[in-house]
Amino acid sequence: MATGHAQIGELARAEQLARSITEPTLTVRALAGVATALADVGQLARARRVVVAAEKVARAITDPESQAAGLAEVATALARTGEYADAIQIALDITDPESQNQALADVATALAQAGEYASAEQIAECIANPDAQARTWVNMATTLLQAGKPTKAARLLGAALSTGDWTRLPLSTFADVSPNAIRAIADATASTGDDWIRAN
Repeated sequence: MATGHAQIGELARAEQLARSITEPTLTVRALAGVATALADVGQLARARRVVVAAEKVARAITDPESQAAGLAEVATALARTGEYADAIQIALDITDPESQNQALADVATALAQAGEYASAEQIAECIANPDAQARTWVNMATTLLQAGKPTKAARLLGAALSTGDWTRLPLSTFADVSPNAIRAIADATASTGDDWIRAN
């Protein structure tokens, strides 16, 4: 509900609603969403204040898994507000592997979208789960394509193919880089089964 208000521009009301939520995990999620919405409309200083409040709530959560999930939300919101150093530090400090992988993937994607490609690659390299890392390479490749950098995008797609389960990666991004890649993948799929085709 709080983020819904943010999306229609009622940012003050959205922040008020987020702060009124009594369940800490939901409070963190709502505040992170409001901070992201504020950043999207250029209210960066206010967004940073909101995400600082979200971090304070997240760190007070006593359940380790819930705290990790909350800190992942905070790291993502910090990256969206341009606070990359803080976002990276929080993501690296998360102890739950799944939450950390998600936070690192979000931070890497945000860095790529901001044109910080080298930093984005460094963060993506820290993702421990191969499939999560491969998906992040693909997301970053999509960003590079949109920025007119097909050669770099192709390199990241190559990394994705060699890192995770390539049968779970989206065909569309590979097609955007090179139609020949789809033909090569189709040949490989024919010899290994059609699981990837069904998945896509």
